[in-house]
Amino acid sequence: MTDKQDVAFVPHILPLVGADPDKRPSAKIPGPMPVLLHYAPKPTKRIMIYVPGLIEGLPLTGRHDYRVLGRALDAIDCSLMLTQMSSAQWTPARRFETCADDIRTAVEFAKSEGFTEIALAGLSMGGPRVAYWNATYPDSAVKTIIFIATIESSYLASARNWTAEQKARHDATLDACRAAIAEGEPDRIIPGELLGLPMPLSADVYISFLGQLDEMNASTIKFADKVTVPAAVIHSTEDVIAPPEGAQAIHDSLINAPRRGLKWIEGGDHQLLTPNRVGEKTSAVIAEWIDGALGR
Repeated sequence: MTDKQDVAFVPHILPLVGADPDKRPSAKIPGPMPVLLHYAPKPTKRIMIYVPGLIEGLPLTGRHDYRVLGRALDAIDCSLMLTQMSSAQWTPARRFETCADDIRTAVEFAKSEGFTEIALAGLSMGGPRVAYWNATYPDSAVKTIIFIATIESSYLASARNWTAEQKARHDATLDACRAAIAEGEPDRIIPGELLGLPMPLSADVYISFLGQLDEMNASTIKFADKVTVPAAVIHSTEDVIAPPEGAQAIHDSLINAPRRGLKWIEGGDHQLLTPNRVGEKTSAVIAEWIDGALGR
């Protein structure tokens, strides 16, 4: 497929698969999950499932152009699925942990479509989502995991750039959330912020995304040791939201991956799938890793 040809995505609406209640801390809004699927031109058992980040939790928003990635995957006979998380776009009633059901739904659908070799990739907050899913519902059809511009955890990624005043505000917000939960009001809306942007969320949701490591699961490094398939960390040398030292920490924490790689992209900051040379380079690196991890 040449650059002049378009990459078509077919929409699907998936009912969430049944979940273990003990592994679903919040099921306030059960319902369908939309995905977009690009089928490779040739019949294939390969597919990459893309899990989005927090701010761009809807896969067709923001500056990313997934057609570039689709073209790169076409060259290795690999289809592409874009998922949407239930907790996307500041949804105030969905905890981080609901991502496990979302990803499980996407994986089960991919298998029902005949895809038996799955590369699971998460960008930014998508990395913690993928790591948490893998620790909760591991699946032998997932042959490799890819962390793209991934954060160690939302708290650690934010704290790297905080001033003392910003840290104090955030810690005060967490204290307010903890107090609301202790008072039996986990749904109380607490005004907070992320990356300097207002982010009012319910107390339990705020904790689940932006709490410290001992009280939340939105962390890649917390679950990295559960990754037992080849894993790649793909990161920009100029990322200011998820600084390069965080990528190194994620790579080093993948202690049980039989093979791991740390791939650096020059430029691009946090937006690695933009429709430019950075997006093309990132897509090529992703395709090369998948082709090597899955084999011919």
